[in-house]
Amino acid sequence: DGDGDDDIVYLITPSKQERMDHAPWYKKEVAILVFGALFLIVSGLIFGYASPIPKDLKEKNAVIGRLSNVLGGVYFIAWSLSFYPQMFLNYKLKRTVGMSYDYQLYNIIGFTCYSLFNCMFFFSPYVQQMYRQHHNNHNNQVQASDVFFSLHALLLTILTCIQIVIYERGSQKISLFCWVVSGLCVFAAVLFAILCAAYGKSIFSWLNFYELIADIKLVVTVIKYIPQVYMNYKRKKTVGMNIHNFLLDFVGGLLSTAQLCMDAGLTHDWSAVTGDIAKFGLGSTAIVYDIIIMIQHYIVYRHSSS
Repeated sequence: DGDGDDDIVYLITPSKQERMDHAPWYKKEVAILVFGALFLIVSGLIFGYASPIPKDLKEKNAVIGRLSNVLGGVYFIAWSLSFYPQMFLNYKLKRTVGMSYDYQLYNIIGFTCYSLFNCMFFFSPYVQQMYRQHHNNHNNQVQASDVFFSLHALLLTILTCIQIVIYERGSQKISLFCWVVSGLCVFAAVLFAILCAAYGKSIFSWLNFYELIADIKLVVTVIKYIPQVYMNYKRKKTVGMNIHNFLLDFVGGLLSTAQLCMDAGLTHDWSAVTGDIAKFGLGSTAIVYDIIIMIQHYIVYRHSSS
């Protein structure tokens, strides 16, 4: 009425995005997990049916061979995508505090070894022949998805390490223990390669070298999660660490191990597991540590990390 005595009340309806931003964390998390699961299933089916069935599996059972392809597709996509959430979080925050730098350096060493191992076992007829000679004429179980995953993982890990250099990192640094272990791994691989080149025909074989770098990858995988677990325990929170990395890593590890065991059982060649110890160790170890980290994030430090 113009007298200025009445209060004016505005009713503001929050937008859909604002309602999502203020929704309980677990509702958004459930939505992300459901969408992610559907995406992995559909993508895995497409990948599995588009890929040719390995000859030795097709001769035994084409249906199981196709299922193996689907499992390979899902774990390949899950493991490949597992590197992106942390990179996106680092980019969004412009900082890398809360992410273990030891974990990233171990990944550089491990995926370099894993890439070399997979490429030689998949592309080199000479290495394939040596493998058959030492494993009762059975073929190794390294597949194209293993090769592309390892190379892709190495590239994304390098990009994540670049983020560590250019973004805020607080007082975090790589531990002396990590530097020592990484240095010993590189020294052992280079020394053994020199011995194989010099005395390969009489004492050492290149197959032994590739088995060595597979063992290095396995050792690195066993210890690489420990720094992140310890950092979460020390900080009593998981802020700065993206849990979706480890959820996808868990799915990849579970299905990778299942595929390897399925292929070995179908061909009645369990030496495929021992002969590809890098893949088996990578999957089974990831399962254990990812469960620990999920417990830290969703249960132990839930209130400080939500």
